[in-house]
Amino acid sequence: MRALLVPFTPLLLTFGLAAQGLDVVPPGLQPGEQYRILFLTDGARDATSTDIADYDAFVTAEAESSPPMAALQTRWRAVAGTPGLSASEHTETVPGSPGANVPIYRPDGVRVETGSRQLWLARSSNPLLSSPAVTQTGVLTTGVVVWTGTNPTGILAGAIALGRDRPTAGTSGSRSYPWCYGGTPTNNRSNRLYGISDVLTVPVPDQQPRDLQPGDSYRLMFVSRRTTLSTSAVDLATLDATATAEASAVPGLAALATTWQAVVSDPSIDARERVDAVPTTADPGEPLYRTDGQATRWRCARIRSHRRSAGRGSRWSTTRPSNRATTSTRCSSGCSRPTWSCPNSAPRWSTRCSRPS
Repeated sequence: MRALLVPFTPLLLTFGLAAQGLDVVPPGLQPGEQYRILFLTDGARDATSTDIADYDAFVTAEAESSPPMAALQTRWRAVAGTPGLSASEHTETVPGSPGANVPIYRPDGVRVETGSRQLWLARSSNPLLSSPAVTQTGVLTTGVVVWTGTNPTGILAGAIALGRDRPTAGTSGSRSYPWCYGGTPTNNRSNRLYGISDVLTVPVPDQQPRDLQPGDSYRLMFVSRRTTLSTSAVDLATLDATATAEASAVPGLAALATTWQAVVSDPSIDARERVDAVPTTADPGEPLYRTDGQATRWRCARIRSHRRSAGRGSRWSTTRPSNRATTSTRCSSGCSRPTWSCPNSAPRWSTRCSRPS
């Protein structure tokens, strides 16, 4: 785990490893720019329901099964039509809708089209830039049947909508209109769906740490959004994987291209050893900052997971944590150790760590 240098964007440390093949903040977009994500579900279901909410719930569950996708905290909708509701209206991809002119990307960061409305203009003479055939886990999957309940233009489908006896379905991998319109299977068959996000905005990168000069090194710490269940057998690799996924969803952190680790211990290794924060007399460690640029006042070698000593409200014990993940499972840092002593009356982790924006 290396320290950061001031000329570069600050690094955030959190739980998780980004899923292979996923790039949910497309490369090349600038802070403040908008985009949407269109994906193919890994799972499949029938098309017997006439209620669009059933299909939205299905694609939402699929999206949120992937930590990088779930970290976007957006609304997911099925790219589908039901009786009385067209696919283009439901997904706000008709001219004049909020998402009509927003570019669409796959979960692997590849652009599908320059605007949402272009989805319904795909033809052999005017193909999509790329096929929307990447799943929420980053797998390119072509040649599978996908329920859509729409026609090539996205307008009201009527007799071929989802919930009808023989709704329309597309084929993944096509860049022409068969991506959404290629056949009419019976509605009791199990096929995949497409899901699309609401309009997303690339976040503004976090502020640089204050009071540092160009060339100075530093580290950052924050609390993860998502909680992780602790068991008697802590899987450190899984905790690290959860952390990097959350960091990868924040552009300012993903751009740092660094290693993310959870601040936890298990029976075989101390947290300070695994995050390279063992103190020495000659090297107290790099200064530690929150993700909003505020200094924590401690250097890495002095940050340790803590527990209150009995009867001492302003002092902290130096007892080594058990193999169960404690409060520190919600924090992640490249500079931590399993025990610490806080000067004066130290606040809890929630005030020492910032949530990623």
